Amino acid sequence: MVGREGMYGIPFALGLKSTEFHASVLYPGRAWSISTAAFRTELNQNKGLQLVLNRYINIVIEQLYSTCRCIKFHTLSERLAKWLLMSQDRSNAQEFSITQETLASLLGVRRVGITAAATQLRSNGIIEYSRGHVTILNRKHLEKQACSCYIDETKLYTKTL
Repeated sequence: MVGREGMYGIPFALGLKSTEFHASVLYPGRAWSISTAAFRTELNQNKGLQLVLNRYINIVIEQLYSTCRCIKFHTLSERLAKWLLMSQDRSNAQEFSITQETLASLLGVRRVGITAAATQLRSNGIIEYSRGHVTILNRKHLEKQACSCYIDETKLYTKTL
């Protein structure tokens, strides 16, 4: 997940010519774009940019390790709460348009699992959820429901970089 704190294109920063991955935009917003050639030229000439990107790549790798541990040790309800918090951190929005099918795909579970987890959060007054629309009603309680590996990564990037 990338928001205002990061970038898509790490393989190109590492010198690869192509990647098997692709980006999917879930929410509207603004983004900057640069050609791979221009990016590589700037990266080769700018030691400060190299340093920042190396630190960013390290954080992304740590995030991947954390995600692997999270999938193994935390419940779907905890992971859904974490994902909603991460989305809010990156978008500054309390409302999201997202289907259960998309959430299931993003979290690697069946749709019925998302239904159960979202229903639990809704019954506790933490979120409102209906027909592809999620509203965070109580962020503090959502943070308590999230797994222990949740941190506001947008703040982590700012401190580290």
